[in-house]
Amino acid sequence: MHSEYDICFPPPFPPTIWGELCLCFDTDFPMDEVSSVIGVQPTEAGRRKECRWNAYDGTQNPGYWTLVFDKTATFDGDTVQQTMHSFVAEYERALHQVLEQFQPCTVFLTIYVAVHQDGEYPSIRLKPYFLQDACRLNASVDIVVDNDYAVRETSTGKDMAGA
Repeated sequence: MHSEYDICFPPPFPPTIWGELCLCFDTDFPMDEVSSVIGVQPTEAGRRKECRWNAYDGTQNPGYWTLVFDKTATFDGDTVQQTMHSFVAEYERALHQVLEQFQPCTVFLTIYVAVHQDGEYPSIRLKPYFLQDACRLNASVDIVVDNDYAVRETSTGKDMAGA
């Protein structure tokens, strides 16, 4: 059942939110061994020698082993934190073995938010369990919010930006 308000003001379009666990290495680490210890294949991985040089400081970027978690369309920032927490809880022993054995230079837990509608930003409140996961892994936490405003069409078929 719709009210007059719904007709005049359609519901907001939720952002896309997802998470990422990234292990960075200053050396050319054995990607297959890292995957074997963790028991999961990365979404993406690259050895240091395959990475670009950092133009700002003139050094080569580190190698990486990255796992990207499923994307969801929601205003609820807790969903991605719970997904990442479940992974860390299930694989914590293996992750610690990788930290000790291969000594990554940095570990990141990143939450990405792609906002599709002007002004419709979610509230991301970091939960204590998520922060504890970051501490146990000695990980940095990043939240990356970017707009990804889709071109919307009006009822006449023309895009809202005008022609």
